[in-house]
Amino acid sequence: MITKIGSQAPYFEFLDGIKGKNLYDLKQKYHIVIYKADDDKLEQYEDEFEKANVKLIDYVQITTKDFAKHFGLDENKDFFILIDQYGVVQYVSDKVPSFEEIMNLISFAEDEGCCAL
Repeated sequence: MITKIGSQAPYFEFLDGIKGKNLYDLKQKYHIVIYKADDDKLEQYEDEFEKANVKLIDYVQITTKDFAKHFGLDENKDFFILIDQYGVVQYVSDKVPSFEEIMNLISFAEDEGCCAL
């Protein structure tokens, strides 16, 4: 089953440093950006994301099998998933937006509420 925008994100686990964490460790605290990019330009903004309460997760950190397939995405190609702090999927794309575009998406989702995108 494909997870749709506006629905709850499927459960996932990931590595944060050497610790294992999961979706429930992040809900109510962070917006979540999960991405895969051959040309990773987001990593340089990790501190800015953290200051904005956005958890940046590179797909290689995800330990849940076939996670990208829940969104109809190919795990061998670039993709981007935005999940809000309530665990609701706000945006899914097969292209990774720039840092500025991501921050605009988050701001718009916060201002307009669930599924505004």
